[in-house]
Amino acid sequence: MSVFLVEDETFVKVFNTLALNQNHLIKGLSEGYGLSDLKGEIERLHEANYRSYYMRYNEIPNYKPLVISERDFSRFDNPHQLLKSMECILYQIELDEKSFDYSFINRAIYLVTRSIIESLPEYDKAIWG
Repeated sequence: MSVFLVEDETFVKVFNTLALNQNHLIKGLSEGYGLSDLKGEIERLHEANYRSYYMRYNEIPNYKPLVISERDFSRFDNPHQLLKSMECILYQIELDEKSFDYSFINRAIYLVTRSIIESLPEYDKAIWG
């Protein structure tokens, strides 16, 4: 598999979208999580993407820590793009589980996926049981 560096803008939009939808889109993720915790998780994903790139190609990219500005309100317009971008970020991280904790991104992807499914009219109309 190849690894590419995900754009900083994508990480910022993931943060902003999750932060602005804490109570609606990802109810299960926000329990015990504050904005600073969420920001830290996104920053760790960003760093893991760079580490993966370095490990794959033995090249040191021009790493700059992710800057999430309090004045930047860019976000995704829909949960589908949020999901696809988070899946892309996950795919671009190739670290073993001893050196990186995947629980945040896996949980976030799961919760957004569930939110999308549960919003479908077909799901709402489906019989329970």
